Amino acid sequence: VLIPHLSDENPRVTSCCLEVLGELVQVAGTDMRKYVPTLFPLIIDTLQDQSSPVKRAVAVRTLGHVVQSTGTVLDPFTEYPQLLDIMLRYIKTESDKAIRLEIIRVLGIIGALDPYSHKLNQLQQRHLQYGDAVSAADPDKLALEGAKDFVGSGLSPSNEDYYPTVAIAELMAILRDPSLAYHHKAVVSAVVSSIFTSIKAKCVPFLPQVMPPLLSTMRSCGSSLRNFLFQQLAVLVSLTQQHVREYLPQIFDIIRANLKKTSQLMQLINLLEEISHALKDEFRTFLPDVLSQLLKVAYNDRAVEQSGKILRALQVFGTQLEDYLHLVIPVLVLLVENADTNVLVRADAIKTLGCLCGQLDVSDYASRIIHPLARVLDHEVVEGERAKHSSLTEAVMYTLCSLICQLGQDFCIFLPIIHKVVTKHGIRHAGYEDLVFKLHEGQQVPSYQEWQQQGGRVPDLKFQNSSLDVSGELAKEAFSESSLRRAWNAANKSTKHDWQNWMQKLSVALLRESPSASLRSCKNLAQVYYPLARSLFPASFYSCWIELSEKGQEDLIGNLEAALRSPSIPPEILQSLLNLAEFMEHADLPLPIKISTLGHLAEQCRAYSKALRYREYEFRESPNSAISSLVTIYNELGHHQSAVGILDHAEERELKVDVQENWYEKLQQWEHALDAYERRRVHSPGDMDARLGTIRCMNALGQWEEAAGMSKQCWRE
Repeated sequence: VLIPHLSDENPRVTSCCLEVLGELVQVAGTDMRKYVPTLFPLIIDTLQDQSSPVKRAVAVRTLGHVVQSTGTVLDPFTEYPQLLDIMLRYIKTESDKAIRLEIIRVLGIIGALDPYSHKLNQLQQRHLQYGDAVSAADPDKLALEGAKDFVGSGLSPSNEDYYPTVAIAELMAILRDPSLAYHHKAVVSAVVSSIFTSIKAKCVPFLPQVMPPLLSTMRSCGSSLRNFLFQQLAVLVSLTQQHVREYLPQIFDIIRANLKKTSQLMQLINLLEEISHALKDEFRTFLPDVLSQLLKVAYNDRAVEQSGKILRALQVFGTQLEDYLHLVIPVLVLLVENADTNVLVRADAIKTLGCLCGQLDVSDYASRIIHPLARVLDHEVVEGERAKHSSLTEAVMYTLCSLICQLGQDFCIFLPIIHKVVTKHGIRHAGYEDLVFKLHEGQQVPSYQEWQQQGGRVPDLKFQNSSLDVSGELAKEAFSESSLRRAWNAANKSTKHDWQNWMQKLSVALLRESPSASLRSCKNLAQVYYPLARSLFPASFYSCWIELSEKGQEDLIGNLEAALRSPSIPPEILQSLLNLAEFMEHADLPLPIKISTLGHLAEQCRAYSKALRYREYEFRESPNSAISSLVTIYNELGHHQSAVGILDHAEERELKVDVQENWYEKLQQWEHALDAYERRRVHSPGDMDARLGTIRCMNALGQWEEAAGMSKQCWRE
């Protein structure tokens, strides 16, 4: 009863049904396991709904109830690999604090999954999603891809492949997210037109990351976006050439599904031309899927632009049409002879015949071609209309020359027919007359290629890339330190909103001024989708840091320290700056910020793992100042033995450290804690905290009579 209503358009109905299911599963327990495969996809879909925070909150709670009550820990991450990415993304981007806390709680319920296993699950799911069941079922191939991903993620920023790797990874994450469909056009433009164009042949290793989500988006997107994606795919094919062959079956599935849509025909033809040009004879296998439809459109539509585009595509296909001349030549001849067809289309059809005659053996079709051409010269080029049909005359004469080059002396049987028409209308053509003279004299006529080199060529027959121009690299923009100075200036920032605006402007400015073309290509999208700028913040900071002058670096560090000291800076920005400091340290360019400052800020953010590392560095230089923080951090991380060890170390070395009694309590060192509290009571007899601490220690040690006596004394006082 409830499940059908989970897809209701009314968010209130969906929320109520999810809430009821959450309560029901807590009562039914493991009896609900049989419904889990049905519930999880619906809950995950609801979790991704950006339109209603209420639905998301209820979906998260229900997810936790289902996992906890049915005992399906870890199974959700294994069977639905996208779930972990969705939840981690919401922890970073969700504005509602209650939802973030609930997600963290649910993550704790589900449990931790081995990162490598999660990567393999993601790869398998991705292959299945994009129709590659063979790769999804091959554990060796999955393991190899997983290993490559893990190695690739460890690239140093000094590696030239680092910036394209991180930029493409973040952009593909957006492309795979259906809820971010509004940004998909900008993503593809950044990847193909900017990043791939700038790195040229080096883009080939990124094809496995880019092609599957790109093709998946083309299947599901709207007509307008799909038209743009076809254009971008043509550019990608022109860049990668034969390396795209692995994806041809999926590409042609999409082409076949859209070939009848006239609004996308022009871009589809551009794509087919690029594939033909890149793969040569390998393209021949896929021609039957599209050729008949193209010929049908060319003959039935007869619009100048579309028909002309198809005819030029046939010229590009050239020798690949060898097995399909029985389909192509009849249609071209019909176009040539049809007087109702536009003159420009007829001229293009004749030029196409000439181009094919020069490249292919058309001896079996010579009669079917020459007689219609003679009729065109005789019937169409009449006195008074020669100027109107001069393009037809020129095209016919060019095609006849191509036939002479192809047939040689076999053309002589057609000479009387052509001579009669040419003489009748006074048509003069130097190239034709020269070839006919050689036939009469018994001389060898040149081949089609030789004749072309001698100047026998009609314009518009040569293939030209009709997609974007990919010949040049992105222009390298001048690095502007002054622009960055304006962005990183932290003066007069006093509220949470001020710091959020500061961080957003700084992140976008770093992308805009980055010397890396791959990062700079993300600047436009980052201005409207800030999570992208935040994800690329460390990489863009590094790329600009190495370009800054020494004075600029000092000024930037001063502003960062001012931000870190501000009491109003939001925790998420503080965490981002701490992550930046860690990133720069891994890149062997540590920021000149005091270790003690970073350790204190990490404790403030409760990033205890970071804080431990900084405090351990500090301990080596100044044990007295760091030992107190180390004990606290060890306790927070549950490393009680380490905390005991650091205290023993302090006692052995007689370090000057103010030992707090509650440290011993947290470490369950009750005798030491009791002695410490007793010493404190000697110095401060009226200290109530010392008395209460003594009572707690006595209770833990089983000294209940002493604890009761002290309690009564406290009450009396």
